[in-house]
Amino acid sequence: MPLPVNCKWSGRTLNYYDDSGNLIATYDFTNRQLDLSPSAAVNRANVSFTSRFKWDFSVTPTVAATPLNPLYGQNLPAKAVVISAQMYVKTAITGGTNASIQLVGANDIISAAATSGAPWSSSTTNVVGVPVPQTAATWVTVASASQPQMLSTATALTAGVVILFVEWVMIE
Repeated sequence: MPLPVNCKWSGRTLNYYDDSGNLIATYDFTNRQLDLSPSAAVNRANVSFTSRFKWDFSVTPTVAATPLNPLYGQNLPAKAVVISAQMYVKTAITGGTNASIQLVGANDIISAAATSGAPWSSSTTNVVGVPVPQTAATWVTVASASQPQMLSTATALTAGVVILFVEWVMIE
C-alpha cells in the first residue's frame, strides 16, 4: 500500500515527502522534470506514482510510432516498473487499420486492435491495459527514461484523443 505523501512548495519546485519528513521526489515546474534522485531511493521504495499522458490527433498526427504527449512533461524514469495502465478514449480514433500503445515493446501497454472496433472506436471508453497489479509477469520495466508511444499500422490515423494513466514503482 502506498505511503501517504505530503507536498511542499519551494519556488517553482514541488517537493514530495513521506510521513517521516524524508524527501521522496521533486517536481521542477520550470523544466517540467520529475526528479527521483538516488538519495531518495530508500524513501520512495514503498511509494507508487501515477503519470498521465495524452495523445491528441489535432496536436500530434501519427503515421508511425509517435510519442504520447506527456502532461506536465514527465517521462517514466529508468528503473521504473509499470504495474498497471488504464486508458480513456476521450474522442474516438478514426483512420488507420490498427492502433496500440507501447512503452518498451510491442503491445506492452495497450494491445493492438482495429481502429474500427473496441476500444478505439467509441468515445468515453475506459480500458484496462496489459500490465495489471496482480500479475507480475505483465509488468513492464523501463531501462532508460522514456514515454509511451501511440502506434498506427499501415495508414495514418485521422482523428482521436486518448488519455493514458500509468501506475509505476521504482525497483531501486
